[in-house]
Formats: sequence, C-alpha cells, structure tokens
Amino acid sequence: MAERTKNKPTPKQRRSMQYSEDIFQLFETIHELISFELDQRGLIKEKKPPKNKPPIMKEKPPEKK
Repeated sequence: MAERTKNKPTPKQRRSMQYSEDIFQLFETIHELISFELDQRGLIKEKKPPKNKPPIMKEKPPEKK
C-alpha cells in the first residue's frame, strides 16, 4: 500500500472539512439575520455584557400548585 503525504487530506477528509465550513457559514448567516432583526426591533441597546451579574437565588422559588 502506498503511503500518502501527511499534508494531503483524503477525499473523505476534504468532504468533512467542506461540510464543516458550510455549517459554520450557515450559523454565521443565521447569527447575522437574528442580529439584524433584533436591531430593527430596537432590542439591542448595548453589545457589552451587563455590568452587574444576576442575583444568585439561595432558596428555591415556591412551587406553583
């Protein structure tokens, strides 16, 4: 059996890499669409994380019956 070079991906690896790149591009497109919609609706005011952390609940909230 002939040895392949270490840097040359197999056809299966190339298909997998292309699939991963396509999925990444799809996620990026979805992110842009959602950001655009939120911006249009005025729901994005700051792109910074909040300064104050949310409070930590020490007790469980009462159960609803």
